[in-house]
Amino acid sequence: MNLDAVMDVAKTSEEITDNAVPDPEVLPRICGDYIMVRPVKTETGKTKGGILLPDSTQGDIKYLCNVGRIVAFGPRAYKTKNDAVIDWVEGGLKVGDIVQWERFVGKRIRYRGVNFVLLKDVAIQMVLENATDVDVTANIE
Repeated sequence: MNLDAVMDVAKTSEEITDNAVPDPEVLPRICGDYIMVRPVKTETGKTKGGILLPDSTQGDIKYLCNVGRIVAFGPRAYKTKNDAVIDWVEGGLKVGDIVQWERFVGKRIRYRGVNFVLLKDVAIQMVLENATDVDVTANIE
């Protein structure tokens, strides 16, 4: 694997890659009980009432609202030591599901120009029908 293709997102100016940029054709092999998630945009830049949000507030929203699309699973994700599947969500999780995860968890990486987050399977808190269903302005004080 080319290490130039992977870099720490903390050193980049943007956490969410534009949705127009496709996922890389070849993804890295995910180890253990990790899940690879591509963060998706949830905010529109204004409140439901139409008030425009300043850039600093939009940065807070990106930080507080962790929503993304699952792109890959590690071989041990949602499995016990005996390889029994742990069905935490009715019907299980699959690639393409939109999920919300805990704050302050995960390793943010950039792989082949696209930003991703590597999460432990236990960090996923809920599955969403649509990323825009989340009211991202609810966390603003």
